[in-house]
Amino acid sequence: MWRSILLVVAVCSVLLVAATSRSDSPASTTAPSVALPEPEPTLEPPVVPAAGPAVAQHDPFRPYDIGPSNAAWAYEVLTPEEQGTADRGAEATGWDTINNGYAAAVRARSVKARAQAAAQRLGIDHLGDTGVIP
Repeated sequence: MWRSILLVVAVCSVLLVAATSRSDSPASTTAPSVALPEPEPTLEPPVVPAAGPAVAQHDPFRPYDIGPSNAAWAYEVLTPEEQGTADRGAEATGWDTINNGYAAAVRARSVKARAQAAAQRLGIDHLGDTGVIP
């Protein structure tokens, strides 16, 4: 009997301590003011790139220049194994199937991406909850 009373008192005291130490109400009702730091002042002039000739950026869709015409390798100079590799690289048939597959995958993915973007703009986390199927 005394054990059960002691157990009840111990459980009640643990619950009381836990309830008072973990309160939902904030300790203070005023929010602390947070001041953003000011940018550091500098005495040096702004950084300027080194003087010199400007380098034009290469167009990514134009091949690089290999130099004079004698720098190119002729097909006849290649070994038979290298000629076979060059022939496989030049073979352009059958690519339509692969390209069409990628195009179909991109179209299917773009529908889902547009639906996700619209849901994000509207602030909806789960479209299934609203009855909309993406």
